[in-house]
Amino acid sequence: MNRKAYIDGGAAYCAAGHHVDTIWQHLVAGTRMLSDLPCPAFDGWPWPRVFTVEEPSVKTLNIDRKVLRTMEKQSLLALYGATLALRDSSVLKNHDKSRIGLYMGLPSVEDPAPTWSSLEALHESAGRCSIAEVCLRETPPFFALAQLNSSACAHIAGTFGMMGAMGNYAPFADAGLHAVIEAAQSIVEGENDAALVGAVSQKINPLLLLQYEHLGWTQDVTRIPGEGSAFLVLSTNASEKRISISGYTRGFVGNASLAPTIYAEVLKRVVATAGIAVADIDWILSSANEEPEIAALQTLYGAAQVPLGGCCDVCGTLGPAEPVLNLLLAVHGMNQGKRLCRDATGRHIEESLPVRHVLLTARSPQGQYVAVIISAEFA
Repeated sequence: MNRKAYIDGGAAYCAAGHHVDTIWQHLVAGTRMLSDLPCPAFDGWPWPRVFTVEEPSVKTLNIDRKVLRTMEKQSLLALYGATLALRDSSVLKNHDKSRIGLYMGLPSVEDPAPTWSSLEALHESAGRCSIAEVCLRETPPFFALAQLNSSACAHIAGTFGMMGAMGNYAPFADAGLHAVIEAAQSIVEGENDAALVGAVSQKINPLLLLQYEHLGWTQDVTRIPGEGSAFLVLSTNASEKRISISGYTRGFVGNASLAPTIYAEVLKRVVATAGIAVADIDWILSSANEEPEIAALQTLYGAAQVPLGGCCDVCGTLGPAEPVLNLLLAVHGMNQGKRLCRDATGRHIEESLPVRHVLLTARSPQGQYVAVIISAEFA
C-alpha cells in the first residue's frame, strides 16, 4: 500500500497575527509587533521588548471554566492553535476519530514551584507560618497537573474526540519537526489515517529568562523570545495542491567542531530520502540559522547565497512552534507561487516562483538536528 501524508490545512497564533497570510505580510513589510517584557529581568538582559500574545479566553476556546484548573498559558495557547487549525478542516468529518492521531512538540512547562505567591506570602509572614502551611494555602489544587505536557495533549484530544495513535516530543525547536515526522510516519505506515500536528512556545516569564542565560542565548541579539502556537493537519486525502511530507532525516551534533560535517551529512541524506537532487530545493526555512548550518547549505548548493528564510523576524523565537510555523509559511508560498528569502541585509524579499520542494530544519541546543522536505505535486 503506497500511502502519503498530505498537508490539509493549518493555522498559527503569534504576535504577527492569527493567519499565515498575515504573518507573511508582516515578514514582507518587516513590521514587528513587540510588547514590553511582562516580567522583571536580570541585569544585562538584552530585550526589554519581546513578542508576547494574549492568553486565549475560556469563551474563545469554548471549554468549561473548571478545566482551567489543569491549564496555564502554554496549554491554552496549544488548545487555541489546535482549535484554529481544525476549524477550517474537514478531517474530523471525513475520518473515523479512532484513526485520527495527535502529535505535538512541547517545551517544558516552566512555572516556579513553590509558586511566586507562596514565596511572597512566606516573606510577608516573617516566620509566623511554616513553609508547609504557606505552600498548602497558596498552591492551586491542580498545580501539579498543569505542569504536565500530557495535560495539554489530553485536553486537545478530549475536546475534539481524537483517539488514534499519539506522541509528545520535547523540549526545544527540534521537537516540532519530530512531531511532524512521527505523525507522517504513522499515516504512511497505516497506524493513523489522519493526524493533528502542532507545537507551542514557552511562555515568557522569569524562568524562561534564566534558561536563555544558562544556554548563552542572551549573546545572540536575533534570538528575541516569542510566544505562540502552530498546527497543521496531515491525512491520506490530498488537497487540491497535493503537498506532502516527502523526506526527513535526523542527526546529532555531539561536538561543536563536528557541526559542519553533521549538518552536511544530514542535508545530503534528507535530499536522498525525498528522492530529489539538491538543485530541486527551491526554498529553505530554518529555525537553526547559525553559521555552521549556513556554511553547510552553501557547500551543498555550491553557492554563497542560498534561498533561506524563517518566521522568527516577526514572531520571535518560538521553540517547538517555530519550525511548524515555518512549514505553514512554506505551504502558503507553494499555494501562492511565491517564496520569502533574506537578502544580504537580512530583510525578507518576496519572489514569484513555482515552489515545488522546501527544506525545513531545526536544531536543539542539546545537539539534535532535524531536516524535513515537503513537496508539491504539480499537474
